[in-house]
Amino acid sequence: MVANGAAAAYLAKDADFHRPKQLNARVGNDFAGSDIYGIGVRVGFYLQGIAFAMNAFTSETRKGMLLAAASVQAAILASLSVLLSRDSISPAEMLIILDMIAFTTLPAILALMTVDSGGQGLGVVLFVVDTLWANGLTTWFWAKGYNTLPLLGTSNAGFIYTRVQIDGWFRTFSLVYASLAWVGEVGILILGAYLLQRSFGYFEGEENEFKESSIIDFILPFIPSSALVMLIFTIPLLVVATEKMIQWNDLSPTTDLSAPGQVIPFAVGVVGLCDASLGIIRHLVTKGDSALGGRTTVQRRRQGQYVR
Repeated sequence: MVANGAAAAYLAKDADFHRPKQLNARVGNDFAGSDIYGIGVRVGFYLQGIAFAMNAFTSETRKGMLLAAASVQAAILASLSVLLSRDSISPAEMLIILDMIAFTTLPAILALMTVDSGGQGLGVVLFVVDTLWANGLTTWFWAKGYNTLPLLGTSNAGFIYTRVQIDGWFRTFSLVYASLAWVGEVGILILGAYLLQRSFGYFEGEENEFKESSIIDFILPFIPSSALVMLIFTIPLLVVATEKMIQWNDLSPTTDLSAPGQVIPFAVGVVGLCDASLGIIRHLVTKGDSALGGRTTVQRRRQGQYVR
């Protein structure tokens, strides 16, 4: 009897020991939580989004921005597509990743609309492919994926200024929005084809064609104000949406910045933000130099003319 009682007590204790592990099982996909929306990756994306928006202010800093943004998008879209092919990501996590992609998509659209020099054909092609890819995944998600992807323990909560259920009215609203986004995609395709044709002309020696007035000249004055709206309104809203969805869905992504998978994108974001800040400073200094006679500070120093 004593032996049986001791055995029963041991089994009960063993069951209690294992039960919390079941209840506290990790919510969401482990890979996504560490390598796609971990703390270093998220903050890195936030900083890159801010940097790209800052780069849109001047023509000097916009050069090369399109290819950089498109490369980041392609990497994150490839990772997301792999997870979707295995049905190993939850709807809430997919929304978080789509929000992160938007950090680079919106500033890159500004860069696309202001391609005023040749030789950027690769950036144009890659960005157009990325937008087709992202719009395709988004439309599929709201048409079917929201219902077929596993919840993986999440609360299936989304964000639209407040907490909503992904499979409720928010899904219908988002599907309509995703459908309308294809109208904008047509515009991106047309503009991309136009810029690609001009890029080929640049390599064929028709560099001066980019100097001629075109629709880009009409768009250029509106770019700085659009970038300012992104910095003040759009990017902060995306940050709040991403962080709130992580919180509401009980996700626990990696918070260890010492991990290589976290520190690398974080460092890239910091360097990108510093570079964008220096680009703005250089632009302001150049404008100041122009106002003082059209010669740069270095040129005036060489001639012994110092500005006091």
